[in-house]
Amino acid sequence: MLRRNTPKYKASDLVGKAIIHTWTLENGENKEYEGEIRGFEDGVFKVVYWDDKEKKEGNEFELTEREINIDIQEGNLFIKDTTNLDHCYSTF
Repeated sequence: MLRRNTPKYKASDLVGKAIIHTWTLENGENKEYEGEIRGFEDGVFKVVYWDDKEKKEGNEFELTEREINIDIQEGNLFIKDTTNLDHCYSTF
């Protein structure tokens, strides 16, 4: 379960949300990737990271709820929908 003080949100509330995720490359350089959370099942998010600016081609990755929350807490993953969900979520 994800929470933001109050109210509480389910992890499934993030499905369909656009994200910006910073990854540290093997050479130590940080690189931002835009993507979208495509699904959530059994504690695992399916995330597509776009290869092109038109957001048509991308690679799908599976990230656990724990991995998502650690990256949110460390400021490496941001939800682009600032009207309801933002980067301030954490697990119980």
